[in-house]
Amino acid sequence: GVLAWELFTRQRPFPGLKALQIMLMVVEENLSVASAIPDDCPKPYADLIRQCVARSPKDRPNFKEIIDTVKDMSSLVL
Repeated sequence: GVLAWELFTRQRPFPGLKALQIMLMVVEENLSVASAIPDDCPKPYADLIRQCVARSPKDRPNFKEIIDTVKDMSSLVL
């Protein structure tokens, strides 16, 4: 999810924060890139980011599902 967010925004998430600060905020405050998805992000891509950063690993797509989703989305941009 973070990689997908970085690819779309061409930025690093949580600027100004150090890695340890980010880790603590993820655990203690539920910090997530899902809350920082830009408004112009296409809905299927935003949905994929949200799925990939789900709190529970069982709710996250596996790599095959991610690949299939990305392939499906490629028709939106071609």
